[in-house]
Amino acid sequence: MSALQSAPRSRTGSILQLLLSLAGSGFCALFALGLLVYDLMFANSGDTLLPQRTDFLALAWIFAFLALLGLPSLWYAGRALAGRPAPAPGGKGLFIPASTTLVVWPLLLLAGNFVSKSDTLSHWVLPPLTILASIIPIWWLVELARRGLKPASPQRSWGVLNFALFFSNPAVILAEVLLVVLLLAGVVVLVMLDPGMSDQIVVLSQELSTFNTDPSRLQQILVPYLSNPMIILGGLTLFSVVIPLLEELFKPLAVWALVGRGASAADGLACGAIAGAGFALTETLFNLSSPQFSGQWVAVVVGRAGTGMLHVTTAAMIGMSIAAAWKSRQFWRVLLAYLGAVLLHGLWNGFSLSSGLVQVLLASSPLANFLSLAAVGGLLILAIAFVFILISANRRLRSGANPAVKPALSM
Repeated sequence: MSALQSAPRSRTGSILQLLLSLAGSGFCALFALGLLVYDLMFANSGDTLLPQRTDFLALAWIFAFLALLGLPSLWYAGRALAGRPAPAPGGKGLFIPASTTLVVWPLLLLAGNFVSKSDTLSHWVLPPLTILASIIPIWWLVELARRGLKPASPQRSWGVLNFALFFSNPAVILAEVLLVVLLLAGVVVLVMLDPGMSDQIVVLSQELSTFNTDPSRLQQILVPYLSNPMIILGGLTLFSVVIPLLEELFKPLAVWALVGRGASAADGLACGAIAGAGFALTETLFNLSSPQFSGQWVAVVVGRAGTGMLHVTTAAMIGMSIAAAWKSRQFWRVLLAYLGAVLLHGLWNGFSLSSGLVQVLLASSPLANFLSLAAVGGLLILAIAFVFILISANRRLRSGANPAVKPALSM
């Protein structure tokens, strides 16, 4: 690509990056401010429903954090548009600092476990601890993926993260919302065809409205429905096939935007990992913002760290294959990587769903603990496989099996 061709293209990319970062950060900042004001109004109203208040403040923390994550991308894009040279990427990388914070992670878990047992402390202190505890393992995985590789420009790295946070993630959410709408429409059609099903839905809704958050009562209500083989099959199909197909399609979108800008396979691996990290981070934080997890904070944080490993690894796999296929024009490699990512994602979701279903459906059976442990064992094996995949891909690229196509542009 000639200098005359690359300059306008790079400028267009910087403009789009600046607009996306500005819109994403601005929206998140306004939303955080509104949630904070609402939380303070709730506090001054004398209402003692603290778990409900926790939602507002925790969400305010999350949106404020997302707004801050948009600022570096905004700054680098502004510098590029002003004609100021981009700072050179760090030569040694950040794997050692990330590994150091990983050593501190257990201490954060202990602190979070202590804080989560106090209503007052959990309201004010647990949200920032949750953000820190969620970031550390995800950051370490990204640095593991790109350890020793030629670093991309800061503008590119932050731009990919912002693309994931403010474009890919909302696109996935919209796709899944549309999926839910279609499923509800299907339920409505079934109810119209079978009046008896309508009566069952009315009874179920009445029972759910009166169980008063008692887990044992909720289990009694749901077991007859969850025991239905068709419902089990439908749930596994949804969570282990349909959702992985959607999420693995949208997560690496940022890499497609870079392959025409001289991205190497190493860039694809690193940028895919960053895109997966952005998806994992938002999914983890919004899951942990619910007060129902406050009593199981450590278990949920550790479990979500495993899910973060899934998202970083699968997006990195696809990102590397996209960049390599763009050079070789062997796009079947992207399809294979995509199907492999969907398979890993489906297995992870299947084991996770099975572990919960076993405890609900076979609570009184001696097989319950065994099957639940088997599902957890499957998750542990997959987690080890994720780390192995990242290390193997990194070593392959460092050994020169996939040399860089050409020096990457800033965007």
